[in-house]
Amino acid sequence: MSADRRRALLLLGALLAASPAGAQTIRREFGIQAMMLDARTDLVGGGLLAGFRPTPRARVQAFAGLFGADGTTVGRGEVVAHFLLAPGKRRGAGVYAGGGLAVHAPSMYGAWIAGARHSQFHTRTGTPGYRNFYLTSVRLAWSIGGAERPVSGAYFIDLIPAAVSTDMPEYRGNSHCRPDTTCPGATPIPHSVYAFGLTPIGWAIRFGSGPARLTMEASGGGLWFARRIPDPVATRFNFTASAGPTLELRVTHSQTLRVGYLWHHTSNGGTGKVNPGLNSGILAAGLLWRSAPSHDELTRAPE
Repeated sequence: MSADRRRALLLLGALLAASPAGAQTIRREFGIQAMMLDARTDLVGGGLLAGFRPTPRARVQAFAGLFGADGTTVGRGEVVAHFLLAPGKRRGAGVYAGGGLAVHAPSMYGAWIAGARHSQFHTRTGTPGYRNFYLTSVRLAWSIGGAERPVSGAYFIDLIPAAVSTDMPEYRGNSHCRPDTTCPGATPIPHSVYAFGLTPIGWAIRFGSGPARLTMEASGGGLWFARRIPDPVATRFNFTASAGPTLELRVTHSQTLRVGYLWHHTSNGGTGKVNPGLNSGILAAGLLWRSAPSHDELTRAPE
């Protein structure tokens, strides 16, 4: 089965998963999964999975494992989203429909840092607040269409082990206003709030095949903060989105320097009592490395 056909089955096919309806109250799941893959070379292996139900009707599952065949070992990761078809059912099997993305070991990996200073945001006092925002990230990327072509693409995932947003306020009210409403007389108490997160959806288009290439990228994910931001009645979990141009400068055959300017948005998507939203223009810099040939390249028959 070709790589394109496998991707089509993973991306376009409907995944049906049945689980006891009573299990819908479980918020987190962890387990071990074994799998056999039908590819050019059949692969057998297994790994660890973790699941999370952000709502009673939705389920997100991630899997990471190792597979082997004919002396070759490859890594594989999956992200699958499920949607409960009958949320009112309380007994028997609960049937999910959904889809996901499965990938083998990345063709590129790297790390980068980014930051923005003095970014303005709305506060309940009516006076704008200003924050600094910094994050670190580990990137895993898969080339699409051949990395050496004049126009090529890539899918990437960013793992964010640490981020910080400074000057996030809580408020000390007074006798003329309530704590949970707009209050011009409130006294803001600033805090630096730390977070970690994941950007599971990222796409990049590269232009050029020489030592310097322009890249346009866009991504979406989420951050989990140590406290509610940017307001005490907002949420700890916030969705993120970013987009913008970057410049890739080839340092060696396998190493590339990456610098860019990205628009970055953070908000809870209306899941909190308030949703002020945070926007920053971040400067980013990092290094990317090309990995060894992929499993498909190792098993591809000679022309």
